[in-house]
This record gives sequence, structure tokens and C-alpha cells, in this order.
Amino acid sequence: MKYDTLASKSSIKKVIDAVKQRGLTPELVETKEDALKRLQGLIPQGAEVMTGSSITLNQIGFTDLLKSGKHPWKNWKDIILAEKDGAKQMELRMKSVLSEYFLGSVHAIAETGEKLGF
Repeated sequence: MKYDTLASKSSIKKVIDAVKQRGLTPELVETKEDALKRLQGLIPQGAEVMTGSSITLNQIGFTDLLKSGKHPWKNWKDIILAEKDGAKQMELRMKSVLSEYFLGSVHAIAETGEKLGF
């Protein structure tokens, strides 16, 4: 079974409609470049950002952007990785989950709008 095929337009529409019914505002973009641009536009300058594991964030270039330091945000992941004291690093990890923007992935989403994993 092949898992890397894209969903049909009708399936995408069903998901968007179902997610809207759950009180969320989904957005559909055409390219990974559009996705990165939109994400950058959503996060205000000076905001705290933390990321979880996400193939999507890697694929659209967001992870590389954060690593480059060429962004206007406070990047918790860099702060955590720069700390060499294990106890302080753990304390920073706990603080980071309360960052203004915590970005990760939804591993799957059903046409009913139900999500699996983050």
C-alpha cells in the first residue's frame, strides 16, 4: 500500500468542512513555499516559538529557517539546545511547552475532522 499519495480535491474539501464545524479555521495553500510564507505571516515579531517533531515543518523549510536564526522570533529549541546543564535544560523544556506558538504535526486527519497525534 502506498501512503505518499495526495488526497483528492473532494476529500480535502470534506476535511476542511468538517474541521470548520469543529470551530477551527483551516487554510489550504498550493505549495510548500506558500505554506512557509503563510506560517511566517501568522507568527508576530518577537513571539516565542517552540516546535515538536514535524516532517511537514521540515519539508516546508520552517525548521531550517529557525536553525538559521534569520527570523524575528524567540526560538525555544535553540535556547534549550544551547544550555549544557541538564537540570537547566529540563527546566527550559518545561517552560517551552507554554510558548506562544507551539508548532507540530497532525499525523492524520479523517474526513470527519478527527485528528490523530500532534
